[in-house]
Order: sequence, then structure tokens, then C-alpha cells
Amino acid sequence: MVIISETQLRIIDSFFLIAEENGTVQKITMQQIAERAGIRRQNIYKNHFNGIEDIIQTVHLLIARDCKQKMSTFIASHDQDMLLFIAKEILPILYAKRRWLKNLYNPSLDPDWVPFLYQQYLPLVQVYFENRLDHVCAELGITSEFLYHLIIGNILTIISCWLTSDKPEPPSIFQKKFLKLAAQSLNHLLNFEASDVD
Repeated sequence: MVIISETQLRIIDSFFLIAEENGTVQKITMQQIAERAGIRRQNIYKNHFNGIEDIIQTVHLLIARDCKQKMSTFIASHDQDMLLFIAKEILPILYAKRRWLKNLYNPSLDPDWVPFLYQQYLPLVQVYFENRLDHVCAELGITSEFLYHLIIGNILTIISCWLTSDKPEPPSIFQKKFLKLAAQSLNHLLNFEASDVD
């Protein structure tokens, strides 16, 4: 279980502020983080984090925890469309952490973020779609794992483009765009015409 104190949040926020300035994790030191957070470096090591990698892993778990709880409840109930659920329930959680996520989606800062997301969400997607997409896989000649990765990848790409933009729109505005983008095929996007917009 990940338990976060106010001091740990201050350390994480300090790390991300420095990351925005430096653009790469290799240039960040625990001393810089301690100074920005207003605490001693030894205190960070003794009471909070073992190092920068520990800070990043904790952030991974924090973000995944909130989303996975909602996803697990959704999958257990199956009471709405998955994309609609993501638009209404997951986008607001991610938007609240947009400063962290903008940095995590930077591969030079965190090359493990996207693989971590696949690892977290693949089992949930497998449970949700269990045997429901077999006909699609058979028709396309692909495995279900390939299709699940494709679904997750498309959703993550839309979210990544949204959150890494200079000024991400609030979820209340972006939800409709998310749903429209998720519903489009690559072929439709490449051959898009203004008349295609509702």
C-alpha cells in the first residue's frame, strides 16, 4: 500500500518542478530536490524515499492506484461502455495529476512509464473483453493480446497527447473529443473531411 504524507507530496512536487527545468532525470540530484522541498537530504533518505527511482515508482503506484480502483469497480459492474467510463471517471483523475503526467510521458525522464501502464491495464482489459473480441481476432488473423495492446495503446496515445499539450483542456471539455477520437479509425483520420464533424 502506498501511503503519502504532505512532506512526501512536497518532495514529489519538487522533483517534478526540477524535472520541468532540466528535462532529464540524469541531471537531477537528491540535494536539489531537498533544497526545493525545504528539507534536509538525509531526512528524505531516512524517512521518505530511497532515491529518485523510488520517487518515480511511488508516483507510478499513486496514479495507478486511483485509476485501478475505479477500473476494477467498473469491470465488476459492466454497467456502461468502457470509453464512456474512461471519459467520465478516469480523465478527471489524470487531469488532477497533469503536471506529474506531463513529465512521466517524457521518455528521457521516465522510460518505464508507458510499459508500466501496459502492465497495469492489460489484465483489466483482458477481463473486461474476455472472449468478446474473438471474432475480431479471427477475422484479422491476430491474437487477442495483440488486439488488447492495440486498444490500450490507442487510449494511452490520446491521453498522452492531451496531457502533454501546452494547456490541456479540462476533462469536461475534452471528454467529447476523447470519445470522438477513440471512435475513429486511422483510415478515417487520414481521410478526414470537415463535413465529418458533427
